[in-house]
Amino acid sequence: MKAVTVIGLLIAAFNLGYELVFPILNIPDFADAVAGFLGIAIAYAFLLSLKRNGLMPK
Repeated sequence: MKAVTVIGLLIAAFNLGYELVFPILNIPDFADAVAGFLGIAIAYAFLLSLKRNGLMPK
């Protein structure tokens, strides 16, 4: 699970960097950065739930 956490944090950092710092083919947009971060948080919560409960009901 540590790898998923590290990868999620890296994706979040790159998303913030791309949305706010690098205006290449993109207008800096804080709302897009927040939406991307929320999407990453939701996906991470799903992966944590999947790790805890598994695919099959108990």
